Amino acid sequence: MGTKLKAVGECLAALEDFRQAQIDRVEAKVLQPLGNYEAVCRKAKEELQYSHSAREKELNKQRAVDRARVHDPANRQKISALQKAKIECLRTTTGFEDYMEKFESKKIQDLKVILGEYMHAQMTLHAKALELYTIAYQNLHSINEQEETEVFRQGLHPQKRKSHTATASDGSLLHRTGSDPSLSSSMHRSELY
Repeated sequence: MGTKLKAVGECLAALEDFRQAQIDRVEAKVLQPLGNYEAVCRKAKEELQYSHSAREKELNKQRAVDRARVHDPANRQKISALQKAKIECLRTTTGFEDYMEKFESKKIQDLKVILGEYMHAQMTLHAKALELYTIAYQNLHSINEQEETEVFRQGLHPQKRKSHTATASDGSLLHRTGSDPSLSSSMHRSELY
């Protein structure tokens, strides 16, 4: 029984070791990249604020161009400078929109990879756990209760340790003890009747 229970214990210990390795893997492949994503999101937020500021400037320039056309339609130089500034703001806004599309695409790809790593780690853990629990279960159920009970009985009665079992001609069990022949003959008689 000791070897079977030891095997069960080893399976459970191996499972815990594997579980710890999976925790380390999740920390390295899932939590760390998600933690690093904070800086990426912060940068995107700064870009958004910059773009919003540029958009506000664009709107102000548009209003200035409209006012200049209404108040001083002959001042082509001022209108031209304002239109150039408007085009520059529009270019900045378009560039930011491209940046945000790329950011969103990369975010989706990264999330797929990160969450895929998590799912893979969990599937691997559960598959290994099932394998180890199966081995432990088989070892546990391969313990022969009758043999183990007999070993226990022999431990309770140290004088019977050297005994071994033989079968009499009528099919009953005979115990022979190498140490005391009188004990052996009395045991034979009691078991035969």
